[in-house]
Amino acid sequence: MAVGMLLIVAGCDDNGGDVPVYLPIDQVNTGLPKVEIKIPGGEEIQSKEEWLDGVQMTIYDTDGSVNYQGTSR
Repeated sequence: MAVGMLLIVAGCDDNGGDVPVYLPIDQVNTGLPKVEIKIPGGEEIQSKEEWLDGVQMTIYDTDGSVNYQGTSR
């Protein structure tokens, strides 16, 4: 896994509003597999219906080994 990656989880502010919480991925151990998604050019996901080409997804088992790796076309 790449060094310096962050896990983004949902959090909430003092007023109960949703805010992202960024955690260093190497400090998070939930006992669950980790999913890493890399989007070319840092493009944002705009739609559930329109798929982007070249998006890479890797699933890591809890021991850090790669369980699945693929790229969208």
